[in-house]
Amino acid sequence: VKELFSEPVTEDLIVSTVAIDYPGKKVILMSPIGDEESLGLLTMEVGNLQSRQNQGKLLSFLSPQAIFIDNSSQTRKEALKRIGEELIKLGVGKKEITQAIWEREQMGSTALAKYHVAIPHADPKYIKKSLISISIFPNGINWDGSLVYIAFLLGYSENDIKLLPFNTIYQEFNKLISNKE
Repeated sequence: VKELFSEPVTEDLIVSTVAIDYPGKKVILMSPIGDEESLGLLTMEVGNLQSRQNQGKLLSFLSPQAIFIDNSSQTRKEALKRIGEELIKLGVGKKEITQAIWEREQMGSTALAKYHVAIPHADPKYIKKSLISISIFPNGINWDGSLVYIAFLLGYSENDIKLLPFNTIYQEFNKLISNKE
C-alpha cells in the first residue's frame, strides 16, 4: 500500500485485498481467494470501464462533409442514389456503392418507422473508409411505406469490421435516435 502511494497511478482501476482509498480512482476490494462476489464485482467494473472507453465511438465516424440536407430527392431510390454519389465524391465509397446500397435495401427496408429514420448500408467491400453519413430530408420521403426525415448510412470498411466495438456503437445509435430532442 505504501508503494502504491509513492508514485502516481495511471491505471483506471485499483484492485486490492486491503481497504484503501485512492483519490480519483475506483478501488475494488477483493477477497484474497477470489470469491464469486468479488469476481462478479470485478467483472462488472471492467465492463463499465470498457463501456466508458468506447463511448463516443459513434461520433468518431461522423464528418461534417458527410452530412447532407437533401431537398431534391423525392423517392427512396433517388435518396439512396444521392447518398452513394456523395460517398464516391468524398472518396470513401467505391464506384459500385450506389448499386450495393440499393440492392441491400431491396432485401428489406431499413426504415425505423417509429423514429422516422432509415439506416441504409452496403457490404463493407464497397467502403474505403468507415464513416456514418447523415442525409436530412426536410419534407420527408416515403421509404417503402414509412415517412423518413433522416437517413444514417452506416458504412464500415472491411478492415474495421473485425475491430469495431459494434455493441457500443449500436447502443449509442439507439440512444441517439430514441431521444426526441
